[in-house]
Amino acid sequence: MLNVSLVKIEALNDILKLVEASGEIDAAFKAAVKQEPHFFLMGDATEASPNNEQDLLDYSRKVLQSQTEDERLSAKLALGLGLAASRGIEELNPGSKLGEKALYADAFLYSLYYITEGKTTPQASSIRALFTSMRQRNTIELHTFIANTASVDEWIELISKWDRDFGPDVEAFAAAAVHPDLVELTRNVDGMPFYSTDDALLQLLLELRKGQSVEAEAVHSALNTEPASLYGQIVRNGFNRLLEISSNYKEKAV
Repeated sequence: MLNVSLVKIEALNDILKLVEASGEIDAAFKAAVKQEPHFFLMGDATEASPNNEQDLLDYSRKVLQSQTEDERLSAKLALGLGLAASRGIEELNPGSKLGEKALYADAFLYSLYYITEGKTTPQASSIRALFTSMRQRNTIELHTFIANTASVDEWIELISKWDRDFGPDVEAFAAAAVHPDLVELTRNVDGMPFYSTDDALLQLLLELRKGQSVEAEAVHSALNTEPASLYGQIVRNGFNRLLEISSNYKEKAV
C-alpha cells in the first residue's frame, strides 16, 4: 500500500473543482483555492489538529474583516480549507472501509483520471518509473525548501531509507494500475461500489476534469443527489464540510 492515499488526494482534487464551480461557496474561499490550490491539497498530507484548522480559518476571517495586509493570506486560508475538507472525508472512514482494497481503489482512480481513454494502457514499468521520478524530484524540492536535519549525511541516510520503503509500495501500485480485473476488484466495498458511473456527482466531476463548463445549478443538483458509491459519498461529505463553514464564515463575530 502506498504511504499516501490517492483516494483522499483525488477526492480533495475533486472537492477543489466543486468549490470553483459552485455558486454557494464564499467568494474569499473560491479566490484562495484558485490562487493557492497546492496549499488546499496539502490538507491531506499535513499533520495538523482540528485546532490548527480552526486557527487558520479564524485568522483569515479576522484579516479579511479588518482588511489587514497579509501576502500569505490566500495560502493560509487554502490550507485551512484543505484541512477542513480532509476531515470531512475522514468522517466516513474510507481507509477502514477499503481495507485491503485500498491499493486497488488508488489504482482505479489513477487509471480513470490519468490513463487516456482509447490509448494503449501503459506498462507497469512505466508507471513505476514515473512515480519514482516524482518521488525523487519532490524529495529534492523538500530539502531545498527546508532541511529537516542539521547534518546532510543524516538527511541522505533518511532519504535512502524512504526510498527503500517506497520501492515495494510502487511495485505493488504499478501492478495494480494495470490489473485486468481492476473494476471488479473495487465493485464491492463495505456493501457498496467504490465508484459508480451512475452517480450524478461523479458524472459532473468527469465533465469538470475534462475542462467543460458546468452551471452552478447543475453542481447544486448533483450535490443534493445521494451518491451510491463510497467515492461519491466522501467527495460530497468533504465538500459539505466546506459549505457548512462557508455559510457562516463572514457572519461569525470576530
